[in-house]
Parts: sequence; structure tokens; C-alpha cells
Amino acid sequence: MSDPLEKLLPPCPVARKQFAAEGRRLLNLLPDYAAKSKVEACFTRLFAGHEVENVSLENARQAIHRKLKTYPLGDLLGHRPSEAQSKAPSIDMLRAWVFAGALHAIDDEDQCHTAWAFAVRAVRKLAMDQAWGGERARLPSVLDLSLWQVRQTLNAWEGRERTVGNAHAGQIEDIRRHLDHLAGSPRRHVGDVTRKAAKRSQRLAAELTAPCALSADVPVQPVLDLVQHDHDDAPLVTLEEAADVAEVTWLKSTHENLDDVIEDLLETEAPVSAMTASRHLTHEEARALARDLRKAIAHGAEPGVVMLAMSLCLGSSFEMLVRLSKSVPKVAGTPWWHVSGEKMGLAFAPAVTGAPKPASGGFVIMLPTWLATAAHKILEGDLDLDAFEGQAKQWLKRRPGRAQRLSRVAQCLPAALKSVGIDAALAGLLTRQDIRTCPQIYYTLVTAPQLDRVYAEFQTNWLGDTERETAVCALTRSNNRIGSRRVPSREAVATFFSELDHQLADAEECLTTRRPYAVHQLHSALVNKVAGIVAFTTAMRPHGEACSSFRQMILEGPCPTMRLEDKGNRQVDDARWLPIPRLLAETFCALRDHLENLHPWASITSPDLAAHIDASLKGQCAPLWYIPECTDKPEALKSSDFWKVHKQRRQERNMFRHYWRTRLVASHTPGWMIDYWMGHGGWQAAQYLPLGAYQARDLKSLADTIDEHAADLGLHAPEVRRLPQ
Repeated sequence: MSDPLEKLLPPCPVARKQFAAEGRRLLNLLPDYAAKSKVEACFTRLFAGHEVENVSLENARQAIHRKLKTYPLGDLLGHRPSEAQSKAPSIDMLRAWVFAGALHAIDDEDQCHTAWAFAVRAVRKLAMDQAWGGERARLPSVLDLSLWQVRQTLNAWEGRERTVGNAHAGQIEDIRRHLDHLAGSPRRHVGDVTRKAAKRSQRLAAELTAPCALSADVPVQPVLDLVQHDHDDAPLVTLEEAADVAEVTWLKSTHENLDDVIEDLLETEAPVSAMTASRHLTHEEARALARDLRKAIAHGAEPGVVMLAMSLCLGSSFEMLVRLSKSVPKVAGTPWWHVSGEKMGLAFAPAVTGAPKPASGGFVIMLPTWLATAAHKILEGDLDLDAFEGQAKQWLKRRPGRAQRLSRVAQCLPAALKSVGIDAALAGLLTRQDIRTCPQIYYTLVTAPQLDRVYAEFQTNWLGDTERETAVCALTRSNNRIGSRRVPSREAVATFFSELDHQLADAEECLTTRRPYAVHQLHSALVNKVAGIVAFTTAMRPHGEACSSFRQMILEGPCPTMRLEDKGNRQVDDARWLPIPRLLAETFCALRDHLENLHPWASITSPDLAAHIDASLKGQCAPLWYIPECTDKPEALKSSDFWKVHKQRRQERNMFRHYWRTRLVASHTPGWMIDYWMGHGGWQAAQYLPLGAYQARDLKSLADTIDEHAADLGLHAPEVRRLPQ
């Protein structure tokens, strides 16, 4: 007959008696809980034949010496906290709960599951390990509490430890999660299921790689890919994060004439200097075409000519105009015809994160009066795409001057917006671009009057419409906000940094009163403050390390710069040089001073830590890390770990990317400057252009804007405190 304790306890009979006595003592400490009968039955089955005697644990500890991983149950039962410890009763109660959870897992035939083994190891360190002295001092009382209250207490304790950057917070979470299993939560096996975050990230990647619908008359589709993204190490949280880091691997086309495909592709996104070239309508050609269309429609032109005028005004191909529905779609991201009495226009609601229903979160581009009536009559009848295109081509051939193609007419609006440097988010909204290929829309919140002002310039300068009415308006009067629903308010940003300042002030108070592990807490609070300022002043993506090394910074000279590494294909080698605002430069100087002050203290407590500080100051590794409370080597702080603790309620971890793009667009910052600073670019442009065309000093005015806004918020670099030597 097999031994049920073979993989749990050493075979020594005397040791097993001592383990049985300790286990019975622990179970007697616990109050009633739902799984108590099941746990008691498992204890009886496992220790059948072993007399329960109240003897010393010396033989038991000798039996598991150097075999803690081999016999995890013995690791738990063999290490009782010293009665001299002030928190010994609470530690003993935790041991009892963990022991009950271990028996519960064994009874479910989950004794090979790693969750309870991690919890056992964490409790043993809490009871015996010298490196856990700070945690023992801060351990809240769990005496006379129900299982639910113990779990809530551990959850709150874990949150406090994560806030100060404690490296052991994850092991405290292991204990809490183990008790969740005891309360009935299912255990997840690594071999059977993937981590929930990674699985969700993979679903977002699959959703992103679906075919994209282009608004212009271009018979090609970009194929987005996330093959090189590590979903386990940096899981994606939202679709906007996936679109922000996706790569355009190739283009797909079903068009037979590849020459036309290439020409259409060039027309869709040409440089500013090509606006007057042969591929696009010039100002004069566009104004003349609009004038001729108004005259023709006034004299009862054919339906194809009316469709040509709609294509010119709305920037859409004949095929897309014919396919549009007159009913409001159920989900955002698809344009539709909006009819209100004698007026009609093209409505659109972007599919941003958390987008409301299209009818309450979109806008409509109203057709001019001279076109609306004729367009309404056409759309009420049968729509014959081939007939419309044939009529429009014949009408264009009869016009004097250079022969025009239908695609040139459809591209007039996007080309005009690009020629004057309109931000990609505004242009993408007006031309109804697929949000996956224009991720700038995700991060921008605009109003209908903003879009109307941009469209007014197009109507006046390109269509010659001097007596225009309001063309772009919101679908509902109560809500004229269009775009991002994740833009934090000014008060939310101020509160974010206020909480970081409070943490730093509390840590300084602990240092003044010389509390245990005060240096650890002060360093963690300062690292958090620096990480927050870096995220704010660079709008970096929430992936990878929270800060570049000092070797990748130039902190002196007329234009301090830094090399920012983050995900995304819209930069060369996934990095770009950005200007360092004055606030960030002062913050880095404060960080260097702090590390230099920390070095003498570290030389006494841990030579390895002192060597890591030297490496950080020399730029050999990232300068942001937490001090480990054991002999482990410090690990660079990751952006995802920082936001896991400090992300505000109802905010995204890329909240600053939403915040800055919205405000920079509102302040009329040039679109190319915003794209370069945030690491965005067009999917059809060469991937090297965003870096090759500009230098960091070209963004000096943007850095000044950041400093002005930071001063208005009352942000400042952290002050360096002298540490006890």
C-alpha cells in the first residue's frame, strides 16, 4: 500500500509523530469555516497510524534539514515561531490557515499544485527569516478573525507593501491566494490553462489582425502583426495598446493591375511636397472641380456626377458611399448616412476604448445645401455602382484641363488635410479611418467645433465655399465629445502626483524617527516619484523598463536628450531620441544624488547592492529599482509593475498618452511633432522616416510646453534626504 505522506513528510516515524502533534495543535486554533470537515477528514486519513503526541520539534527539524523543497508540508509544520516574537500568535494563526489550505489541496488531489507550496515557503520565511523582520513588524493581527476577514486583512496588507515597493509583496499575495483556494476559488494549473492576462492579450492580438477597412479608394489592406510581442512578459490590456505596438508586415490586395495599386498607395499618403504634384488635385483644380459640380447639379446632372460631388466633399470612394447604411450601426467604427429632414450627411463614431453607442458618441459631416437634396434623391433609389462610375468618368473626360481619376477626387480631403499638417487624429476622424491603422484616434479627445474648424478650412480653401454653414456637428446636443474616453482630468493628474508626494513624505518621516527599513521605504517612494515623472514627461508606453539608463541620456548642453525605448514599429530599433524637459532633468539629477548618498549606506549593509548602485550611476543598468530585503539582486522596475500599483481607479495605465495628445492637439501643436514624440506614424510611410526626418532639438518647443504645464500643476523634482551612515 502506498504511503500518502511519501512526498509530503520524511519517512522518520518519530518526526511524523511530532509533525502530527503540531498539525493537530494548529487545526485546533482555527474557528469554524466551510471546508473544516473536509480538512479534518484529510488530516485523519493522512496521519492514520501515527500517535499524536505533544513532543518537541527537534527531531522533526533534523529530518527535514536541507530537504525543505522535498517535503513542503514538513517545512510548514517544522518551523514554529519563537514565543519571544511580538507577532508570534498572528504568525501561528497564519500557519494554521495555510496548513488547512494545504490539506484542502491534498484532499482535492492537487498536492502537486505550486500555489500552496509557495504559500508554505512564504509563511516559513515570515516566521524565521531575518530578512523578513520588517514584514513581521508590520504584520496586522489575524487573531479571532473569520477566513473571509483574514483574506481581506492580507489583501490590504499586500496593497500597502506594494505601494512602498516591497519585494516580498508578491509572496504575501501567494498566502492570500492560497487562502482564497481554501475558501472555494478554483486552482489553475500551468499545464492546462494559460495565464488569464496572457490569454486576453492573445485575443486582442487576434482581433487586431482582422482585415482593416480603408476609407479611401485604395484596393490594399495593411496586415498587422504582433508575432514578436511577448504576451507573457508584457500582456496587452486593451485593443488600443495592441494597435499602438503592432507591426505592418505586408500589404494584401485583390486588384489585378499592380501599377494602379502602387499609384493609389502613393496617393493615399504622400509627403507634403507632393501635394502640388500630378498625383493629387491642386488648390486650383479642386476649386474649379467644385465650381463645375455645383453648376452641373444645379442644372440636373446625372446621378454619377452627384456621387462625384459627394466623393469630393466627404473623401470617400464610390464603392464606400454605395455600401453605407441608412440605419445606425450597433457598434462604433462604421460610418452611416444621417438624414434629418432636408439635411443629410455622413455620420461616424470611432471605436475607441469604452466607446458609447454610435448615436451618442459620434459626429456627422453635413453635405452642403446645394448637394444635399440631390444626394437624398439618389440614395432613395436603386444604387448601381458601375453606372455611377461610368457617368462620373464620362463627365470628367468632357472637362477641360488635366484628366482626373476618381481616386484623385476621393483623396482630395485627406491630401488637403495632410498638406497643411493637420494632426493625424483629426484627419483620421474626418476621413473615418480604421482606428487600428490610425491609433492616434485612441488617445485624442476632441469636440465637434474643433473638427468643424478643420473642415471649414478645407471647404473654404479647396472647395471655394465662402458661404458655408456649420458642416461638422455632434449627433447629440448633450455630448459633443468625440474620441478617447480615457483622458484624465487635470485634477486626476494632480491627485496622482499628490499621492506620490504623500508616500515620499511618509517615508521621510519614517527615516526621521528611525523606524525599521526606513531607508528601503524612502528609496521606494523616491523611485515611484521618479517613475511617475518619467511617464508624465515622455508619455511612454506601459511596457518594458520604467526608465532608460544614464548611458542613454545627455543631461548637459543646450538641448538635453534621452533615448527612449518602448514597444512599437513606428520607430527605428524600437527607440527614439526625445528632448528632456527641465522638470525631468532636475528629477534625474536628484536621482543621481540620491544614489550617491545611498552608496555609503549600501557598502555597509550589502556590498552587492553597492556594486549595483555603481553600475546604475555608470549607466550599465537602469537606475530605477527597489532595494531587496534579502540577498537577491535588484531588478529594474518595469512600467507594468509600476502601473499595477499606482494606476488610478477608472484610468488606464497609459493615461498620460491620452492626456498629452488631447492637450497638444487642442493647443494646435503640429501633428508631426506629436507623432514623433509619442512614437506614432502612418502605416504606409517608411518606418525610418519618423526618426530620419527630425532630431530631438526639433521638439524643444514641445518640451517647453510640458514644463509650463507641469509648473501649472505644481509638479517638482523630489528633494534628496541625507541617509544615516
